[in-house]
Parts: sequence; C-alpha cells; structure tokens
Amino acid sequence: SEPIERLPQLATVLAAAIDDAGQLVVDGTMPPGCTGGLSPRVYKVRPDWWAVEVVVEGANADIDVVGQSFRLACSSDGVAGSEGIEVVGVSGVIRVATTARRIDRF
Repeated sequence: SEPIERLPQLATVLAAAIDDAGQLVVDGTMPPGCTGGLSPRVYKVRPDWWAVEVVVEGANADIDVVGQSFRLACSSDGVAGSEGIEVVGVSGVIRVATTARRIDRF
C-alpha cells in the first residue's frame, strides 16, 4: 500500500475553542474522502502560544478541493502555552487564549 501523506496545509480552520471539559475543539473543512487529526508541535520550553496543526490524511489529500466539514478535539492538557493555543491550518492561525477562553483570528 502507498504511504499516507500528512498535509496540514489542506485543512481550512473555521473555528476553535476550549470547551468546559478542557478539550480543544476545532471546526473546519477538508477535501472529500479524507480524515483529519490534531498534531501538537513539540517544544523544549513552554512557548507563549503552543501550535497545534490540523493534519489531513487520505487518498484525496493532495487535491485542493473543499468537500466536507470536520470537528476534531484533543485534550488541552500539556499543549497549552502560557497564553494559549494556536490552531494552524491553510486558512491561517486561530489563537485560543486558555485563561479567558476567547478566540483571536489572525
């Protein structure tokens, strides 16, 4: 079988927030027939904003067609910077402040 490509640049992130249970919840769109996941970056020292990339996998991951909505979640424990979390996708970065649970879009 062919290797699955991991292409974080193909997911369009529309919204991100931390819910009452402490889960980072991300909504967006990706090419049809693909699956997605959240991939936190690894740091030696806790950053101000911890980056979490939206990763797309599947047979259509190499096409630039938006076809399906997604909702992904992961625990925010151990992946929050001193200010919060940056969710990274093709549409840019959405910052989620962990203290106020507000959303800043850049």
